[in-house]
Amino acid sequence: MMPANESSDRDCFLERQIRILVRRLTRLEETQLTSTEVSLPIDRVNARIDKIEERMNRRFELLEARIDRLEAKFNDLDRKFDVAIAISLNRSRVSDD
Repeated sequence: MMPANESSDRDCFLERQIRILVRRLTRLEETQLTSTEVSLPIDRVNARIDKIEERMNRRFELLEARIDRLEAKFNDLDRKFDVAIAISLNRSRVSDD
């Protein structure tokens, strides 16, 4: 699980980049910034979003693998339980005779 401070740091980073982008867009309206000055922060935000998306995809894959392992273990336990119940029922029938 991701530490809370890492999530907070990421959120602060994204908010700061968005504020920078908004300020630069405002300046563009006022001073006609070059396209490079506008595209650089957008590229940085997009790169950061891509990294976050990759990290989240890896974590989802790990989570899905854990869920698959748990399901297999539960299925195995279910089969063992069924066998134990069947054995128990057979013993009770034999003792009733």
